[in-house]
Amino acid sequence: MNTAIFSVVHALLLDPFPYRDHARIVQLRQQKPHAEATVQTLHTGREFAAYREQAKSIEWLAAIETVSRNVTVANQQPERVAGAKVSEDFFTLLGVAPELGRTLLPNEQGTGRPRVVVLGHSLWQTRFGADPQILDRTIELDAELFTVVGVMPARFQYAGTAFWFPFPFEIRDAPQRWYSVIGRLAAGASVSVANAELRTVAARIVQTQQNVAEYAGWTLSALPLRDALLGNVRTAVVVLTVGVAIVLLVACANVAGLLLVRASSRQREIAIRAAIGASRAQLLRQFLVESAALAAIGGAVGVLIAAWGVDALVKLLPEAGLLDGGIPAETSIHVSSPVLLFALGVTLATTFLFGLWPAWQASRTDATLALRVGDRSGGSGRQRLRAALIVTEVALAVVLLAGAGLLLRSFAQLARTEPGFTTERVLTMRLNLPPSRYDKPGATVSFAEQLLTNVRGLPGVRSVAAVSHPPFSYTDRWPFAVEGRTAPEQRLSADNR
Repeated sequence: MNTAIFSVVHALLLDPFPYRDHARIVQLRQQKPHAEATVQTLHTGREFAAYREQAKSIEWLAAIETVSRNVTVANQQPERVAGAKVSEDFFTLLGVAPELGRTLLPNEQGTGRPRVVVLGHSLWQTRFGADPQILDRTIELDAELFTVVGVMPARFQYAGTAFWFPFPFEIRDAPQRWYSVIGRLAAGASVSVANAELRTVAARIVQTQQNVAEYAGWTLSALPLRDALLGNVRTAVVVLTVGVAIVLLVACANVAGLLLVRASSRQREIAIRAAIGASRAQLLRQFLVESAALAAIGGAVGVLIAAWGVDALVKLLPEAGLLDGGIPAETSIHVSSPVLLFALGVTLATTFLFGLWPAWQASRTDATLALRVGDRSGGSGRQRLRAALIVTEVALAVVLLAGAGLLLRSFAQLARTEPGFTTERVLTMRLNLPPSRYDKPGATVSFAEQLLTNVRGLPGVRSVAAVSHPPFSYTDRWPFAVEGRTAPEQRLSADNR
């Protein structure tokens, strides 16, 4: 278990992201003290253009709009896949070379430009059979035709997206708040230096707005990309690691107790060895070799279990709610060389820490007393040590049980929480209609009405309805005001559905 957990820790917290100088890559965030969501990661195209023009401590800036498209391949069912529209500096900023072909060019962004796309490695393999002749091939995304110009390496999966194409318009003119922004710090610049400059940039942007009150208290900051993508993952993984480490200590204390008992039962053997000339160093070496053999067997079994169970652990953690934001796609969680070195280190540490003391106690056996009384006495020192080990095991077990009890109580409270509507026997499904075919509200309404009619006719269906976003699946809120009333200090807002 410790090896499997360290595989997760190493991938999330220690292993570098697959981007050039990843520590210099930051995500830009907005803070609005009086907004529903204090931290906002989406920006307008106009704001992005201002950042790019004024923020000198950031060498490169790129805008990303996450999208989903139906990928249609001949003789295959269409598949909905997550991708992104990106600005021209996206791949330059991240510094990853394509496996095949090239990345996007600056002159490919904007209205009326050729539609080109770069594929992710997984999409290239699963939907196109890893075809080495994929370059210059035309593919269909939501009924729009794109020419494939490149394929990225396997580990390049920015924020879980699988394809990337240029904005089909000039993003600097876009007023919508749809775009996340990442940047690469200039040489010699730090996050604190960038944040100081971004606060100045934010103040300038506020002064250019027609409604300055709308931007009251608004400011900008940069956060390292790893921290932005990990979210609460770091805390959850650290807590989980501490819990598993306590389990390891309990197991080691138990093994140390067993070794001590076994050494006590071998006092006569030890006394005979000492009587015929065995030195204390030789006795210590014998017991340490025995402890090392046990630890090696346990370590080997642990590595095998970790190699088998790490995939299950990766799937289990988000489902259990321990990693609310999920595991970033940039990570590669597996039993790697550093993980094997960790397992070896733990094995050696447990051998010496929990095998040395029983061996030392055994080597201090009084040969004359042991030969006279045989194996009937364990000695007061050993009795005290066994008692201390038992107390340690019980104390650590109580800590684990208390933590598990609190966790179970939290889960029980969540399970009893009423969402405000009936959830039993309610099923949901999501459809994304291609904008090129459903570009008018009337076409979308006609499709929805036909769909509802067909679903109502299915056996077992009592009622059916359509909504733009199911409950708890959409966090965008729009401000509103009541006509004839003075606006309150904190703006009124409502979910947009």
